[in-house]
Amino acid sequence: MTLRQRLAVFIAVTTLVALVIQGGLGYFSLQHQVYASLDRDLNIYVQRLTGLLRKKGLSTDPRFYQDINAGYEGYITRVRLVHEGQVIWQYGQFPDDIPMPNLTQYARNYGQWRVGTWTIHPSEGEEVDFFIQGAILSRELNSSLSNYQQTMLLTTLLVTLLGVIFALLLSRPALKPLQHLLDTTRKIASSGDLSLKVPQEGGGELGELSATFNHMLDRLAGFRKRETEFTRNASHELRTPLTAMKLHLGNWKAGYATPEETLEIICEEVDRMARLSESLLTLAREGRTQKTEFDLAELVQEITGARDLPYSGPEHCQVCGDPLLLRQALLNLLTNAQHHAPAASVGVSLHTTTEHNQTFGVLRVADTGPGMGEEALSRATETFYRAPGTRAPGSGLGLSVVAQVAELHGGKVVLSQNTPHGLVVELWVQSQG
Repeated sequence: MTLRQRLAVFIAVTTLVALVIQGGLGYFSLQHQVYASLDRDLNIYVQRLTGLLRKKGLSTDPRFYQDINAGYEGYITRVRLVHEGQVIWQYGQFPDDIPMPNLTQYARNYGQWRVGTWTIHPSEGEEVDFFIQGAILSRELNSSLSNYQQTMLLTTLLVTLLGVIFALLLSRPALKPLQHLLDTTRKIASSGDLSLKVPQEGGGELGELSATFNHMLDRLAGFRKRETEFTRNASHELRTPLTAMKLHLGNWKAGYATPEETLEIICEEVDRMARLSESLLTLAREGRTQKTEFDLAELVQEITGARDLPYSGPEHCQVCGDPLLLRQALLNLLTNAQHHAPAASVGVSLHTTTEHNQTFGVLRVADTGPGMGEEALSRATETFYRAPGTRAPGSGLGLSVVAQVAELHGGKVVLSQNTPHGLVVELWVQSQG
């Protein structure tokens, strides 16, 4: 059963239950009012006769009551006076299914008759009790109640049927976004194409579901892209140090290199592989950081102090981020400056600025080396990019990692020329998470 059909069934059942409850309560209320009115008239009728009987006096002789007028205008009535199980006097013929009275009984139905029994207690000087039983024909009232019940049932079925029809008609456009979502998931499952999108139609929860699903597809596509790039980059970049180690081990076995030389080269290549693996893993991240409140200025002063580099900026600068990633980004910037401008001076500074109503901590690393050309500046953060003519060792991942760290912290990397020469790299980090 489809969701549309389930919705129609749910609306039908809900409508049916509501109408049955409402109709049932209405029917019982009407029935109570009708019988209350009928019982009131029956009581008035019997009390009038009781008053006549008391005025005339009670007797066990039937002839004593022949001149009593027991009719009741507007009703077909029956009445009888009973003493010790014997009918003393009777007006009209009682149906056989109405039992003889032997005690006071509230009004109730017997077939088409509403019947009640009252006790006439003896007056002073009399010694016996009499029962007077009255009946009013309620056939028309019962017929009206039956017609009301049938009308209620037919109305309930008709409204329920209309509810099902309207539910089927209205649920189609309402559930159209959900159908688009189902169609898209089927296509993705069969083709694996994460570039497919769900048409965002309608509003409310279904529209939000479509937008959320498309966002999830974008993230999955990003995961797949990073996985592919990581596999490709790792297989490409790790092959170089492995080849170098294999070559030097071959030279050692052939007697062309000493064990000390070979061990030194292998240690360098292992360190290079470790740095390369760490950089690749950082690039493979997608917002998965352990952010916490910490003092960025304290971290920068610790690193610059260990490298004996000048620092200018505040003593404290609270930011929300991952201190391990920001440490790695700063180390990458300092390593790049050391490799590409070994004889140049390097300065590190920190300040805060506001952009688009958001406060950023700006970490600035400036050197007085040769700097970069305009094309190199525009492409420096690309993965594995190395400026033409670069002879310094490296993998081309340093600034890519810095840019990735900045993005994970809601910031950016800005590269510019230093004056009179050199390179300035600014790492922007949001001051609040």
